[in-house]
Amino acid sequence: MKLKSTLFILGISALVSSLATHIYTPLLSQVRELMNASYFTTNLTVSIFTVALAAMQVVYGPLVDAKGRKIVLLPSILLYVAASIGCAYAGNIYLLLAMRILQGVGAAAIPLVAVTLIGDKFHGEERVKAMGIYQTLLAVTPAIGPPLGGLLGGSGHYGNAFLFLAFSGLAIFIMNAFWIKEEQRPPAGPTTAAKPSITQNFLNVVRNKIGAIVLAIGFTTNFTLYIIAVLLPTFLNNRYSMGPALTGVVIMPFIVLLMGASAVSIRLQSRFGVLRSLLVTTASSVGAVVLFGSLAGINFPLLMASFLLLGFSLGLTLPMQTTLLSEQFVHNRATAIGVYNLVRYFGMAAGPTMGGILYTGGNDIILVSAVTALLLALSAVLARYLQPKETRTALSPMKTEG
Repeated sequence: MKLKSTLFILGISALVSSLATHIYTPLLSQVRELMNASYFTTNLTVSIFTVALAAMQVVYGPLVDAKGRKIVLLPSILLYVAASIGCAYAGNIYLLLAMRILQGVGAAAIPLVAVTLIGDKFHGEERVKAMGIYQTLLAVTPAIGPPLGGLLGGSGHYGNAFLFLAFSGLAIFIMNAFWIKEEQRPPAGPTTAAKPSITQNFLNVVRNKIGAIVLAIGFTTNFTLYIIAVLLPTFLNNRYSMGPALTGVVIMPFIVLLMGASAVSIRLQSRFGVLRSLLVTTASSVGAVVLFGSLAGINFPLLMASFLLLGFSLGLTLPMQTTLLSEQFVHNRATAIGVYNLVRYFGMAAGPTMGGILYTGGNDIILVSAVTALLLALSAVLARYLQPKETRTALSPMKTEG
């Protein structure tokens, strides 16, 4: 029961930090009008949060490994709370931009430490289950964030949404301060007597075979997911004349399947091993993208069927990525998670940008072809990277630490 409570607290903590993006996006027009700001500077308040979130991964990862989990987590949550209050009462767009940067800096440590602590506290099949439940909780955020933001902002002022984040942040601070205990980590051993530099720690993750595989898959899955998430409303409007309300109805079952896939992911990993399951589900995601691109423009039922298959395929892979990193990197687990977060945030940012360029003029054939080519290239690299002999070695009990 104690471990279940721990998992719940860590999952809710990561959910609260993730809400800072999703709860805010419905309120952009209100911010633009109240602050008499341009479209560019208003949209920048979204992007700059993500940039801060990504950049701080390279700081927090080694710091958490060196100093401990809670000693980094708790001050970061307080910064998140203070910055959220600052966002609520910002008098102009430039002060709001500054507060969003600080909010991103504070939020960046929360999911990193949460995944690291799950890796510390859970082992074997329990870790597999814990990562699946954690990802399920995170998948709730895009579903509840925009409606919650609209409700809070619609009741008077966009600042209400940020005050909600501040109170939520204070709640997770109290829960983490009093109920989360750190595990005693295994000693680093004689081979790590000379401490590697931060750069060397990052290189160790990238050069590690398993680390490189997870980073490649993490980038491409998030790249693909965010292309679809951002461009789907435009596509539905152009092809099927659907407005925002109907688009939300289409996206909801996708999110439900994304969440539900975590339970299936747990069973797959328990039966076939984490690495083999990850490679197979990545291949299934490639197939789902090809089907979605081929069928989405034919008629709406085929679009929905292929779209839901895609959500299920992507949902299978997400818990496997963090589980594999936690198993592979013991002494520098937070650094590995930090590198992974940095790479997947780049995927999230690059996806909509590249997707917008490729979708110019509404040509979905070019877009789908490019995404499919990227995923097929990933599959080819993985197939070559893991030769039969090496695959057997990787699938056997793994040696940790790059």
